[in-house]
Amino acid sequence: KDVTGSGAAGLPVVAAAMGVGLVCVPQLGRALRIPPRLAALVAVGTSVCGVTAVMALSPAIAATEAEVALAVANVVLWGTVGMLAYPPLVRAIFGTEDEEKASKRCGIVLGLGIHDTAQVMGAALAYKQAYGDETAMNTAVVTKMCRNAMLAGALPFLVLTTKGAAMSGRGGISISKAVPPFVWAFLSLSALCSAS
Repeated sequence: KDVTGSGAAGLPVVAAAMGVGLVCVPQLGRALRIPPRLAALVAVGTSVCGVTAVMALSPAIAATEAEVALAVANVVLWGTVGMLAYPPLVRAIFGTEDEEKASKRCGIVLGLGIHDTAQVMGAALAYKQAYGDETAMNTAVVTKMCRNAMLAGALPFLVLTTKGAAMSGRGGISISKAVPPFVWAFLSLSALCSAS
């Protein structure tokens, strides 16, 4: 119900942004000679749901501790910058528009532009408290939850596209590890809550 209400406008934007991130970040990594596993971790962390996505993908692609640490640091650093900077920035950009449109656009940008779930929630709450805009907060939360739900598709995609790029000598990867049980539990509970 929340997706069809607060989040419906953001679904095409979420899908497009995630698709671009999941495809372009690894390609940019290749161009910059970043190890493929690190590029995949950064892609999933910035495109899907932050640290959780990094930690979910890392065993499936046999990422090293150093690669995981670098990806987590990237997600946390830039997510924190976004959490602090985006609320007043989106208000300055969209605040003069029609109130309902502005609220939804602000929420979509907050839910899409900040990496980690906790950081999105912090930015959305700060926005609500600063500007009295509950619609923007709700839209940000639903947008972020839609990104989180797409983890189930993003993980196998990155496992498959990373498989040939960097697996020699690391014991290979496991497609069965690509989608951890907590992702299926999240999707099941989301569907159950949406149906009620």
